[in-house]
Amino acid sequence: MFSKKKILQRMSGQFDRKTKRTVLKEILASKEFASSHNNKKLLKYLVEASIKNTTPSEYDIALDVFEKGPHFNPNEDASVRVAIHNLRKKLEDYYLHEGKHAKSRIEIPKGSYEVIFRRTHTNTHRFVFSPKFLLILLLITLTALLAWSQIEVQKLKQNSVNAAQIAKSPVWRDFFQSALPKLVVLGDDFFFLKTKKNQEIIVRRHNINSEADLQNLVRESGDQQIKGKTPYAFVPMASIKPLLSILPIFRAAQKIKIECSSALQTKDLLDNDIIFFGTFRNLYILDQTIKNQVYKYRIGWGKNSLTLNLGDSLATFSLSGNPEKHHSDYCFVSKIRGPHHNTILLFISFFETGIIGATNYMTDPKSLQNLTKMFTRRFGNFPPYFQVLFKTTGFSRTAFTTHIVYFNRIRPETIEW
Repeated sequence: MFSKKKILQRMSGQFDRKTKRTVLKEILASKEFASSHNNKKLLKYLVEASIKNTTPSEYDIALDVFEKGPHFNPNEDASVRVAIHNLRKKLEDYYLHEGKHAKSRIEIPKGSYEVIFRRTHTNTHRFVFSPKFLLILLLITLTALLAWSQIEVQKLKQNSVNAAQIAKSPVWRDFFQSALPKLVVLGDDFFFLKTKKNQEIIVRRHNINSEADLQNLVRESGDQQIKGKTPYAFVPMASIKPLLSILPIFRAAQKIKIECSSALQTKDLLDNDIIFFGTFRNLYILDQTIKNQVYKYRIGWGKNSLTLNLGDSLATFSLSGNPEKHHSDYCFVSKIRGPHHNTILLFISFFETGIIGATNYMTDPKSLQNLTKMFTRRFGNFPPYFQVLFKTTGFSRTAFTTHIVYFNRIRPETIEW
């Protein structure tokens, strides 16, 4: 089996370094790229990497092209992904106009930092099939479609059974028994605008996570180039991916609304049952929901940690490894009573890995049964409000193993609003 990228490479034929540089030169000389210094610099870097048969990482691009410091964190700074997206659109515009007759093209497949060279004019061959061959091909196709449809029907039935089991679990059933609207809150990162060399740039800093933080930065640094928060939200995959896991649970029984955490108002905390997916850095107003549960948390490159009060002692859980490679992550899951006796369920992690692992656990019928047994053995029943700390190991945004390192019930009277 070959990936789409490999298939494109095989179909495109071989491009030697001279041909690649010729294609690059034509693009850089175009009007589309004439005044686009960053796009030219980035494209040239990617082509040179292709000539050397290397694939740069997001970290490599940040350091080599955009001159970021060694403490660049791709989970907090989306500038490389934004630049790649802009370059991809720039190439599309070029081939729609000036380069529409080009015999060779450069493409950047989505999810990749590698350029692909493709020929636009290939030799075509005419094949003549006999009626007997076409009949056999039709029968094979129909058989395959029938088998595929039966598999999909079984999947739908199984998914429906799983969704019903999950909805009845003590973790989720309050959401189905309540008549309140259901609001899914996606944690979005705080970015702000700044002018540099007469250009407006978007900035992300791990210690600036609210308007108040930004005002303190301006006051302490005296930086008058800072213009304020971006008018649009940046929602990381750590918040979006878990949403896909819970949508099937609510599909048949409940309608849900979706909102970004930066836009959440106090009224929303009063009028809705809430499910939050995000990181500690994008809690915003929801930060008050964990003030009596989490003793302390730290966020920042190389120093992410969570400290919990276990009753008779404090325990600190620190992350390890590089989030772009093999690493561990923690996700704090808490279900509490809201200010108007509504239900609030929080999934809070440091990176994408932890929240994916915890969400997968909490949307799996077998895992939920295991969690129910753990609580029942310790407390005699499954408490309506609880907290669970998950540890997930993974590699570059992929969760491998997830297990529970701590769990406890929450008494409603201990939650203050």
